[in-house]
Amino acid sequence: MSTDDFELVNDCGNLLGFDEIGEILRSLDIDIDDKALQQAEDNWNSMPKEVIENIDKVALALSYTGNGSYNYDNGIFTPSSDKIFTFDPELYDPDGMFEFFVTGITSINGADFEISDVWKETVSDNDIESGIYKRNIRFKFNGNEYSYECSIYYDWFDFGIINRINEIIKEEGLQKRIYSVRDADVAELLYRTPEWAEEFTSRTGSVLDC
Repeated sequence: MSTDDFELVNDCGNLLGFDEIGEILRSLDIDIDDKALQQAEDNWNSMPKEVIENIDKVALALSYTGNGSYNYDNGIFTPSSDKIFTFDPELYDPDGMFEFFVTGITSINGADFEISDVWKETVSDNDIESGIYKRNIRFKFNGNEYSYECSIYYDWFDFGIINRINEIIKEEGLQKRIYSVRDADVAELLYRTPEWAEEFTSRTGSVLDC
């Protein structure tokens, strides 16, 4: 899809009202309550025009559901949805991003797969203090061993994790994929079939990346 096509698709989606967005999402089996829609609408209405031009309205609505809660004392993330995993890519604990991701994606995968036995390579205190380093991670996916070299860049989430897990999902012969909504500020992840993703884009105007 070209950049022009992307802009056309999202312009189309941004013509929808938030009530319409809610109806479409619910018909696509995404639970979103009226409170989340109202919060999204209030936020949308408070934005300057030049900001709105770069915001995907459907992504904004989705960002108010599925974000769970994070306990800053013990570092435990508790998911709030079994359909969508939403999070801020600017992380509180970047060194624990892989475990954070596993918790979130497990909450929406319908027990399709299990990621277990996560082992992280030891890195030096100097690397950690620098904020920029790589760390090899080994883990089991449905009992089979895989690895990924995670890139830590200050407090930003490494989206290469999603690409790697999607590669493994394909290797394992599973039908669904992890999709993300094209939105710069918040990550909204869905675990669905390619056919569902096509219908989502067709009906909402929002493009999904896989």
